[in-house]
Amino acid sequence: MIPIEIQPRFWQTWGFYLLGSTVFFGLLFVLLLYLLRRRRDKRLRELLYSQKVAELELQAVKAQMNPHFVYNCLNSIQYLLLKEDYPNTERYLGAFSRLIRATLHYSEQTFLAVREEVAYLELYLSMEKLRFRERFSYHIRCAEGVNPETKVPSLLIQPFVENALKHGIGSLPESEPGLLEVLFEQKEADLCVMIRDNGPGLSKEDLEKTVVIWTPDRRKTHRNL
Repeated sequence: MIPIEIQPRFWQTWGFYLLGSTVFFGLLFVLLLYLLRRRRDKRLRELLYSQKVAELELQAVKAQMNPHFVYNCLNSIQYLLLKEDYPNTERYLGAFSRLIRATLHYSEQTFLAVREEVAYLELYLSMEKLRFRERFSYHIRCAEGVNPETKVPSLLIQPFVENALKHGIGSLPESEPGLLEVLFEQKEADLCVMIRDNGPGLSKEDLEKTVVIWTPDRRKTHRNL
C-alpha cells in the first residue's frame, strides 16, 4: 500500500477561512463606523447651522433694539434738560451710562444667566422709573425652583418690558399709578418669563397679531397674541 496525502490549496485551509472572515468583518466594521461618523458629522453640522441662524436672528433683534432704546433715552435726557431739572438729569445720565456699559458688554454674549438678566432689568427699570417721574412701581421675581445660572438669550426680555412700559403703563392717566411685574418661573423643562402690567390692555387689532416663540429645541412656532 502506498499512502498518498493531497495537500489542500492555501485558500482551502481553515487558517485562510479564519483570516478571510477576520478581514471581512473588519472591513464591515470600518464601513459601519464610517457611516455612523458621517451621519454624526452631518447632524452636528445641522445643529451648528441652526445655532448660527439663531445667533444671527438674535443679533438682528439686538441691532433693532439698541438704536431705538438709545433714542428714547436721549429724548428723556433732552426733556429733563428743557425742564431745567438738573438733579434728575444728573441721576438719569449716571444710570444711562451704567446701562449703556452693561448693554455693550452683554451684546457681545449670546446667552446670559438669569441672575445677570435680572440685574440688567433692575438697572433698566430703575432708570425708566426716573424718566416716568415715579409714575409706576415694578417687581422682578424668580419663583422657587428657578436656577439663577440658567442661560437665556441675552437682552431678549428688555424689549418686551419696554413695550409694557410704553404701550401699557404709558397709556394710563397720570393720576393712576402703574405696576409692572416680571416673573421668572420654571415649568418642567421650560423657563417661562411672564411680564404683566396694569395698562388698558391690547386692542382687537393687536390681538390678531402673531408672535414668534422659540421652543427649547430651537424650532420656531407662531402663535396668536
